[in-house]
Amino acid sequence: MFDTYSQIFDRRADAYHAAMRAHPLARHHEFEAVLQRLAPVGGERVLDAPAGGGYLKAWLPARVTWIAVEPAAGFSGHLGGADRGDRLLNCALEAMVLPASSVDACVSLAGVHHLPDRSLFYREVARVLRPGGRFVLADVATDSPVAQFLNGYCNEANSMGHDGCFLGEETPADLDACGFDVVADEQVPCPWSFTNRAELGYFCRLLFGLDRAGSAEAVCAAAERTVGLDFEPGRSVRMAWSLRMLTCTVR
Repeated sequence: MFDTYSQIFDRRADAYHAAMRAHPLARHHEFEAVLQRLAPVGGERVLDAPAGGGYLKAWLPARVTWIAVEPAAGFSGHLGGADRGDRLLNCALEAMVLPASSVDACVSLAGVHHLPDRSLFYREVARVLRPGGRFVLADVATDSPVAQFLNGYCNEANSMGHDGCFLGEETPADLDACGFDVVADEQVPCPWSFTNRAELGYFCRLLFGLDRAGSAEAVCAAAERTVGLDFEPGRSVRMAWSLRMLTCTVR
């Protein structure tokens, strides 16, 4: 079993990135939802942590400076170049090489369930945000269908396993203890969209490293059993993905 974020994605980053390149719009509801809550405007500095392969950048408004913090070296080659003042930082999430009060807002999308101690990351986000800065934390909710899919089916179908520690009832209190006021705490539907079942199965096999899964259809069937699928005959298939999103301000 690989335990830390860096250990996992030093091995899995290439396959994950291949999935996102093949279907860059599949998860558009996630990116739109977190940015709707963050509401960045031109001239602001937005921290993306962990940044993965830099997928959030394409959804940011014009004249927003993107600051990507990514601890996994496996993702570093996929982040692209820095422009318009953007910064790409390969460092630990718990010890970011950024000055205090140097960013206006932060998004953390679907990465903290691989951190052994999230409070260290929360405190670091609070340190680098300016007073009153915004933080949107979006990840899988404990005991949700998505959690069952990841820690159940994906754990069995991935030779590295999947043992995520998801957002539970303690999360608002943990954020409060680290210097944040929680403004909103929502379970947000953000379905993944594909043209057909084969695309969905292929995407999930790569994204989650499902080397033991067999066919793309087997992956699709597992998703249908746990998370659920919606169909529009002849046009699309959607995976009923959902994330818990907490919108915060730093004190």
